[in-house]
Amino acid sequence: MRGRDPGLHVANGDDLWKAFVEQAMGSPGGTFELRWYWDRPQTEWATSWAYARREVGPSLALIRASRAHIVHLLEQSPEAWDRSLLVRWPKGEEEEIEVAWVVEMQA
Repeated sequence: MRGRDPGLHVANGDDLWKAFVEQAMGSPGGTFELRWYWDRPQTEWATSWAYARREVGPSLALIRASRAHIVHLLEQSPEAWDRSLLVRWPKGEEEEIEVAWVVEMQA
């Protein structure tokens, strides 16, 4: 299957937010920014990342692998669920976000 499959978008989102979990585990209390990503509309990312031409299979494999990776990390470090980072949202507002919130959002 090619094209507008949500699996491509979900895989990219999982990959971006996986970095949050890993950063919070290794350097809690820091700041997480995705300004480089949020500064462009989703439609531009879909074009830049060739969603219309890509097969969904590799993205689904990335989702499975990424989620298994995070589950394994959190099983080995259950205290990480409560770790947090300051997130700078697209309009400049800041919010402290816990790993548990990110995992729930991605699920």
